[in-house]
Amino acid sequence: MKKQTLAVCIIATVLSTFAACKWFGSNNNTSSPLIGKWQIDSFDAKKDTGKAALNFVGLIWLASQSKDSVKMQYEFAKDTLLFHLTNKETEKLPYQFNAAKNELTIKDSINQVLAYSKVNDSTISLMDKDSTKLYLRKVN
Repeated sequence: MKKQTLAVCIIATVLSTFAACKWFGSNNNTSSPLIGKWQIDSFDAKKDTGKAALNFVGLIWLASQSKDSVKMQYEFAKDTLLFHLTNKETEKLPYQFNAAKNELTIKDSINQVLAYSKVNDSTISLMDKDSTKLYLRKVN
């Protein structure tokens, strides 16, 4: 009887140790799939009935006419987004990524919620509420 009690105590101790290590040692800081530099690859505004698509095309055309080289890159850090329009123009905004919902919330004067989806290993898409999709390609 003493051997069985000892065996049960040892097993309980080992199991509780493994559970505690997994619970306290787990990495709660899961890495966001967005972290890194992303180049604007393309966009799709087929369902957009407003002027957003024309504004975006106009922005790209206007930037391409600039003497400064067009960069059009998004750089995601842990909680900050840097949008580099050109080499001299950068906008810094906080963001939050919800992995459970696959949503990116860019926190500006009006929060912008975008649906995230992975196209392949080097390309992602971000879709606005008006179904406009922005495709970003990972920059090495």
